[in-house]
Amino acid sequence: MNELETARAIASGQISSPQMVAGFALWAIRITSTGAAERAHLNEKVWRPADVWLNEETLARIAALPVIFEHPDGLLDSKEYVARTVGTVQFAYIADEAGVQNEIGPDIWAVCRLYDADMINALAENKLSTSPSVVFNASDGNETINLDDGSHVLL
Repeated sequence: MNELETARAIASGQISSPQMVAGFALWAIRITSTGAAERAHLNEKVWRPADVWLNEETLARIAALPVIFEHPDGLLDSKEYVARTVGTVQFAYIADEAGVQNEIGPDIWAVCRLYDADMINALAENKLSTSPSVVFNASDGNETINLDDGSHVLL
């Protein structure tokens, strides 16, 4: 199996994640879920409607995103990219909560190429948060609503 066939087999649940291929690990990670989520440390709530997120356009936008360890304080600039990048998204797909590919979600998962040996070992031993580098932009039709309690909702 080549790396794409391996990624598809992981996504479909035919083989387990991770798989070592040609010196890197193919690892299934959850990119995002639909519905409501809260980030208490940022005093922020987000709403991701399934009818907007679960489609081919969203999957195409996720393709080849860098996978980073820990979010930077601001945007992912060149300095933060070098310090945090551990791999890239190879194959994004709509999946159930266990990460098995389906057509209805509620999640988006991706099989990622992880190149950083220390991160591969750390993920094998611990449940850690990696992240694709996604930016919330008003120019993309996103909206921020500020609430009376000082929190805000991202739509």
